[in-house]
Amino acid sequence: MLQIEIASKAAFGYGPDQEEMGPYRCPWARQPSTFKAMHYLFSTFLLAVFWLLLSGYFTALLLSSGLLSVLLVVWFLRRMDRVDREPGTLYPTGRFLTYIAWLMGCVVKANIDLARRIWDPRLPIKPSWTRLETAVSTPLEKTIYAYSITLTPGT
Repeated sequence: MLQIEIASKAAFGYGPDQEEMGPYRCPWARQPSTFKAMHYLFSTFLLAVFWLLLSGYFTALLLSSGLLSVLLVVWFLRRMDRVDREPGTLYPTGRFLTYIAWLMGCVVKANIDLARRIWDPRLPIKPSWTRLETAVSTPLEKTIYAYSITLTPGT
């Protein structure tokens, strides 16, 4: 079983001014309302074009359902205040890139181990819950830690 350990905040590429993450507002929160409206119109346009490219059908029913789905997505984005909102900035430091390389190696090893356990009935598969004590404290660290666990097969 793989164990993922988080060494320090520096491993995740925190900048010198990012010891703890505070509240984050959208970059256009203080922008004029016309800027916000243009942003949502542009998002609607991009989503509609993307939907049309993926769909390839131009019947009235599909076009209306596509328009409805695009409008719902943009409405949810506006309502959640999540358009281009990021919890923090990661700087690609050497330690973070080393962590990514190490994680990819662990994912490959876990894939091989899981495939062997599935195909060979003699190898044990013992599902269980495990509680781990971690040193992560900020929301960004917790997010990276959770993604690292869910990315690794068999965890």
